[in-house]
Amino acid sequence: MAIPVSVQISDAVVAELRGGTFSRTFVPQRKLLPVRELADLDELKVTVVPRAMESVPLARTSERRTYTIDIGVQQRVGQDVEHDAAVVMAVAEEIATFLVNRTLNEMKQAGYVGHGIDPVYSPEHLEELRVATSVVTVRYTL
Repeated sequence: MAIPVSVQISDAVVAELRGGTFSRTFVPQRKLLPVRELADLDELKVTVVPRAMESVPLARTSERRTYTIDIGVQQRVGQDVEHDAAVVMAVAEEIATFLVNRTLNEMKQAGYVGHGIDPVYSPEHLEELRVATSVVTVRYTL
């Protein structure tokens, strides 16, 4: 059985992140079920998840597919909620900047389209779980 393209792109994003240098250390993982135990979030976690595929016809027999990949950046906050949440948000911005126009070595045919960060942080996670959560969304075309 073939591996879905969205999963291949997600794995390629993980490989790129593993080769990058960031202000905080993390080991990115691709997950299809991105559920974490609170105890796991004492350390910074970066989770790459394939989210969507959109197809636009170019001609009668061809199309352009855009794949959307989410990258969750999470960590439980300590006493200094403002500082700890800002650190997670900064790592999300670093990841987004790192991926701008980057060719994915393991999926060279995927072209970078753009990115966003939404949410920049989740007030609900921060208030209810004391977890800082940011989600970077990156789009690639084939």
